[in-house]
Amino acid sequence: MEVYGQCTFSEDSVSQSMLEIHF
Repeated sequence: MEVYGQCTFSEDSVSQSMLEIHF
């Protein structure tokens, strides 16, 4: 799960939002 979050964060600002929700 942690790896997934990091990958999303690297994607773009939009991914950042997803990361927050995932967390």
